[in-house]
Amino acid sequence: MNYHQGAGVEVRIAHMFNTYGPWMCLDDGRVGGNFVSLCVIKLTHKQPMTIYGDV
Repeated sequence: MNYHQGAGVEVRIAHMFNTYGPWMCLDDGRVGGNFVSLCVIKLTHKQPMTIYGDV
């Protein structure tokens, strides 16, 4: 936005949702972290994974 305001250049901002990366907190509510947390919990307790949907 600073470049847009300073230089008058038209800009577009993209916000990526549900991304996953090395510094992401697993309990912040995003899909990737929830999935990883669930997999770790299920695997460490030797419970079957739940699969939703039929595709």
